[in-house]
Amino acid sequence: MKVPKRQVVLPDTPIAMFERAELHDFLRVAGDDSRVEIIGGVIDVSPAPTRQHAVVVDDILHAFTHADVRGDSSGWHARHGTNLRMADTGDGHIPDLMVFDSEIVAELDRSGKPTVYSNHVEVVGEVTSPRNARRTRKAAPKAGKPTKWNTYAQVGVPYYLLIDRDPKVARTFLYSLPDSGSSAYLDVQEWEFGKTVHLPEPFDIDIDTSNWTTW
Repeated sequence: MKVPKRQVVLPDTPIAMFERAELHDFLRVAGDDSRVEIIGGVIDVSPAPTRQHAVVVDDILHAFTHADVRGDSSGWHARHGTNLRMADTGDGHIPDLMVFDSEIVAELDRSGKPTVYSNHVEVVGEVTSPRNARRTRKAAPKAGKPTKWNTYAQVGVPYYLLIDRDPKVARTFLYSLPDSGSSAYLDVQEWEFGKTVHLPEPFDIDIDTSNWTTW
């Protein structure tokens, strides 16, 4: 749903308030786990993720942690999503997870800032739900409204990992080769649920999807 339905005068631009992590509280959105994002220049609120949604995210985080413990993660760190400012756009997203180079993570942790920027991120991951599926998938031809898929490609995020839990889809997609001019990813790999997802070099990490279910 789009927020606010009532007229609210913001003390600053939505993206500036998002960047300072003030937008959620100012709009008095119920629930700390609700997400207030700016997608295509429009403030958008989505409810807290379900348990099965969280299972998918945790499995991906575990795969990176396990690789790190084995000593073969090549210095990549996966984190739960937080405010992500999309460079050179008026959008701010909160992906389900993000993957960073270890040195970038250390710099971000030292800074103490609530928002990271898209040029810091190597992978963004999103898990669909009935309410957010359209906003996270590849935009349909002539749809007219950009989706997160478009924005991530526009700002040059190298990889977009989309786990679509729609029963009609039940697939994982790994988009790569972002093209800023067309706001599109030029390559995609996909796996059915139950198959092992392999993130290629420079990550070289396998993700077990046997516990993933549709909504």
